[in-house]
Amino acid sequence: SANKFIGFQQEEYIIAYNNVKIYNKDIQGISDSLSYNMLDSTINLYKEPVIWMDDIQVNSDIINILIKNKEVHIINFNIKPIIISEVDSLHFNQIKGKYISALLKDNELVKLDVIGNGESLFIVQEDNEQKIGINKANCSNITIHIEEKEIKDIIYRTKPKSNTIPYNQIKESQKFLTGFKWRINERPSDIEDIIQ
Repeated sequence: SANKFIGFQQEEYIIAYNNVKIYNKDIQGISDSLSYNMLDSTINLYKEPVIWMDDIQVNSDIINILIKNKEVHIINFNIKPIIISEVDSLHFNQIKGKYISALLKDNELVKLDVIGNGESLFIVQEDNEQKIGINKANCSNITIHIEEKEIKDIIYRTKPKSNTIPYNQIKESQKFLTGFKWRINERPSDIEDIIQ
């Protein structure tokens, strides 16, 4: 949905612009503009787009969504992508890289591949959720497997350079990777949000 639509080439290509909002029970998104090529079932989101899947937010300069059998199959995040997951209102797990690709099955996220310049920041907690510290790691390529909407495992494809900072020594600026921007207040919560 968007404020304006333009369609041409016998409706094989659609452009939407000025505050585009997307809502599906599994995936929500926003961007300034959108193009949809019906011939190859590709949706492109431009100008600070954001996609939310379950508890994960992904920001990127450009997002490409590939549709297969009328379902979202792959989402590619190009140029400065960052994955953010809220631990609590003050703490966030984060992963970023040069390029991120998300694989979905039955509209559910099953795998994330971070390709090039991978960085991760995770809050380290005890079982009682007391914060122990923050673990920061650099690794060129990272794969994250997701099962039943939870991270099953994280695979660092090369040996990561890792550092854990004790919680009582953490400075506020160390809690965030470059490019962090939590935009949860912009997330469409239901179909009414995109009709207004």
